[in-house]
Amino acid sequence: MSTGLRALMAAAEEKGDAISFPVTLTTGAVTVTGRVAPSAWWYQAAERDLESQGERVIQRAPKRSREEVAAQVASSLEQLLGDVKRSSLVEHQPAEDEVTLYQASVFPTISTGGTQSGGMSMSILRVPLSAVDNWWIVEPTEIKGSGSINWGVGFAF
Repeated sequence: MSTGLRALMAAAEEKGDAISFPVTLTTGAVTVTGRVAPSAWWYQAAERDLESQGERVIQRAPKRSREEVAAQVASSLEQLLGDVKRSSLVEHQPAEDEVTLYQASVFPTISTGGTQSGGMSMSILRVPLSAVDNWWIVEPTEIKGSGSINWGVGFAF
């Protein structure tokens, strides 16, 4: 894996903050963007996101059953957050084999006219470095095809 991406990971760890610009990674069928962040942020964001999800579940529940739903959510959250906290205690050192991306988006790698095919947005995610095919920090320029040529492996047909 690139020493450049590892250097960005080390800078985020040293600074204790996400780097100021997004990186883009391709990992086979998906393209991922986000700001490289300290690995400990993954656990902190997971806790916040799980709590927010729990609140949304409670708010969507019918008023007559909100108390029961709130109790179920609280029980589930206690277990999930306990698991997250135990996991974070196991990881004493920064993750060296995964890059942590803050304010992340995931899209299909194959261009289909921008984001028309949709994607996912999440506060944080991790990508195994072994899965990264390539990465960059500059905004790419799209090269539009004529639509009459299909590309195969290494040749046009």
